Amino acid sequence: MRRLGVERCAEAADGIEALDHIRANPVDLVLLDVMMPRMGGVEVLETLRQEGRLEDTSVIMISAASEIDTVVRCLELGADDYLP
Repeated sequence: MRRLGVERCAEAADGIEALDHIRANPVDLVLLDVMMPRMGGVEVLETLRQEGRLEDTSVIMISAASEIDTVVRCLELGADDYLP
């Protein structure tokens, strides 16, 4: 992202850290891995939806897994895209 000229980027080690950061520092875009420690990406996405944060935040799910059920679930929850 920084190579593309995006100046303000943050990383999170797990889903809980990602949620904490998003709550404290609203963001425009989240690249969210489906498989993360402590709280997976689908759970983070569910929480963002429950908190009404998806209206102002785009979420792109990323995963090595391409199980169609997971892809469909993420899109149903409000993810903007899913990249395998």
